[in-house]
Amino acid sequence: MVIAMIPVYAARSKDRDLATTPRIKMIWMERHDLTPSKVYFGPASEFADPTSRMPLPPFSHFEKDEQPQKHTPKCYATDDRGTKWTLKFTNQAHSDVASPRIAWALGFGVDETYFLPGGQIMGVTSATDRGMAGKYVNTDGTFPQARFKRHPEHHEKDANDHPVFWDEANNPGLPQYELSGLKVLDIMLCNWDAQPKNCEILKTKSTAGPIDWYIMSDWGKSLGAMHGFWDIEKYRRQPFITGVDDKFVTFSYHAALGSEQKDHSKIPISGVLWFRGVVDKLTDDEIRAAFNAGVATPELTAAYAAGDVDKADSLTTPEVNAFVEQIRRRIHELDTRVPPVQ
Repeated sequence: MVIAMIPVYAARSKDRDLATTPRIKMIWMERHDLTPSKVYFGPASEFADPTSRMPLPPFSHFEKDEQPQKHTPKCYATDDRGTKWTLKFTNQAHSDVASPRIAWALGFGVDETYFLPGGQIMGVTSATDRGMAGKYVNTDGTFPQARFKRHPEHHEKDANDHPVFWDEANNPGLPQYELSGLKVLDIMLCNWDAQPKNCEILKTKSTAGPIDWYIMSDWGKSLGAMHGFWDIEKYRRQPFITGVDDKFVTFSYHAALGSEQKDHSKIPISGVLWFRGVVDKLTDDEIRAAFNAGVATPELTAAYAAGDVDKADSLTTPEVNAFVEQIRRRIHELDTRVPPVQ
């Protein structure tokens, strides 16, 4: 069964028609005919012109993040197409694009995220209350590198319009081996903030009917170490597999929540082998495309839009190549240390 993951309507749990419609629960699907260009654009590659899904300057309608208890500076803005975006700053601008591209390439559901090296939000002045984003959004609206996430109007919400979360440690009815695969990906990418507040439900539909996609909605705190992200030196030093027996694979994993750390530290070998079969299909060019998306430039976007992988490779930075090497090392460790079930 081929299912296209394209959000087509905003859904709320209180909507009567959705409440009475049987919904399909999904966490994974096969990615057919994967290419580096598809990985670079991620979910947007399902559209005829993936570049049409990207944030389009000029930006306007600045809104500060109304949840100051959150540690990561964010704000909201609208692009020239009228699309509302959530901007995230710090080095998470890289990791919260590259890691979801890897997840998407492997078949997991993700939000649409893009990296921009900088820009300007029109209408911002010295009188604008910029909240926590004031450290990054200047008084003339200019900002440095940022991750743009398409505003999550298709996420499951409760009757009070609050997000509905799920927990990787408590299976909500998903295939266990696919859920185990997502956990292994958390570990492989050092996604130490894998906790319920970052797990949401994305509402989509397909020819098979309405779908609830159980996704990791925030990958920003990945590709580094505990309390670090997008740091190749810290990432390189992180151990991966620490033990293997006939039932479980034990991993080195540190998490923000002790319950998630415990749940991720020992994974059934059947789920690890399933994940290995999926991740083994990734080519170096596809992995590189995911990391290039995390440092996107107009030149890289043009190269991938044209399918010119050689050009994209020539534009790849040493840092990105180092991340690709580390992903390949972890895949090799899976291949050599986890034996097939007898």
